[in-house]
Amino acid sequence: MQKIIATCKRFFQLFWAWIISHQRIVIIFVVILAAFYWYQLRPMSIYKECHKSAISSAIKIGKEREDVKEGWYLRDDYESEYQECLRSKGLRGD
Repeated sequence: MQKIIATCKRFFQLFWAWIISHQRIVIIFVVILAAFYWYQLRPMSIYKECHKSAISSAIKIGKEREDVKEGWYLRDDYESEYQECLRSKGLRGD
């Protein structure tokens, strides 16, 4: 067990030494990961969340109207709710 602990300790020492000696590479990698999250993953999750929210809101609005069947919604209601959700989350609703 002590041999495993010593091996792990040595690995982390070598890993930390490598990070210190290659700071520029590590910083560039972290910036690229942060940019990928901010410009790809975050908007995708917001679009999915707004889509679900807009459908449920449009269905609720549709229930109040007499000309819409139960469980259906109007595209205009969906679009307005979707755009409003995107704007509230900080994305442009185009």
